[in-house]
Amino acid sequence: MSRKLLHLSASALFIITFVLFPKNISLSQETSPFPKYNAVAEYNDVSVQSLYVPMRDGVKIAIDVVMPKSLAAGARIPAILDMTRYWRAESGSRPSSTARFFAMHGYAFIMVDVRGSGASFGVWRGPQSPEEIRDEGDLVSWIVAQSWSNEKVGAMGVSYEGSTAQMLAVSNHTAVKAIIPEFHEYDDYTDIAFPGGILADEIIRDWNAFNHQLDEGEGCAERGCLQSCAGDYFQGR
Repeated sequence: MSRKLLHLSASALFIITFVLFPKNISLSQETSPFPKYNAVAEYNDVSVQSLYVPMRDGVKIAIDVVMPKSLAAGARIPAILDMTRYWRAESGSRPSSTARFFAMHGYAFIMVDVRGSGASFGVWRGPQSPEEIRDEGDLVSWIVAQSWSNEKVGAMGVSYEGSTAQMLAVSNHTAVKAIIPEFHEYDDYTDIAFPGGILADEIIRDWNAFNHQLDEGEGCAERGCLQSCAGDYFQGR
């Protein structure tokens, strides 16, 4: 595969992640992410709570719990995990249209910064590292211990988040009932790092630089930074 095609493939991944599924949509602009699903929402609004959840080794993982607002006392609902390496939220941002959709239809939608990324502590050692996969099982255990949980958990996502969703099955947790990887890398080694057996050094270097910009760049917590980073990343390519 040519380097030009590799860049086009990488560009497509970021277009899917940052354009087709924007993180920040104002309430006035919001439309359903699932227009063919016509069921009436059970709730009129959502609540958001940002928390740190300690893992088995004490490392704290940052999450946002988007819930139906005014959930009745004693009500128990299922949860959906969305676990990303690209910041679960930005300063001043609202929950995504997908998070709001599910919360207003009676789910807890939980957005997660994987270990070592975003506001989470620890060290990020690469996509779907053993530590990251074990964290997913710990998060499920935390969810089912909550008073609002009906002990049914699913996961979904696109690209990196699709892969983290898929890896949730590795936990073999009895509460995991559904996984929807809308798009994911089937095999990071053959799909990205060594397509056709040839090292794709340029895309690996550029993707690493993009992640470094997210983790170390000044102002990366500001609203709109993720889309700006993605735009800068591919400028002139």
